[in-house]
Amino acid sequence: MHQTVYWYHCLDKHNGAEISSLELHHHLNSLHSGSTSQHLGKIPLVIGMPIMIGQNFNVGTGIVNGCVGHLKSIQFLVDGNSCRHATPCMIDTPSTSGEPLPHLAAQQSVILPDTVDLYF
Repeated sequence: MHQTVYWYHCLDKHNGAEISSLELHHHLNSLHSGSTSQHLGKIPLVIGMPIMIGQNFNVGTGIVNGCVGHLKSIQFLVDGNSCRHATPCMIDTPSTSGEPLPHLAAQQSVILPDTVDLYF
């Protein structure tokens, strides 16, 4: 089965407003992950790809750092430059337990976008 690969970009803001300067966008996207606390400016996502959670979301149910699953769906916004920005993503997480959130099947988890402040 062939899946389409899409790139999902971060949503850069300064003082709460989206950055409109293409020069600054290019600068931010050129930064090495070592200078951004391991955060990337864009990532490729494909439905079905393996995903590892990098933070503790719900220790009691097993949605924790190192939990492995597969990408089930991606919600996203498209900006004026046709760049995709991921919003919540759903992953199948077979190692989790407990009551699922409303409208989710058992062993499905929702991953929310992260916000990071960069100083340089």
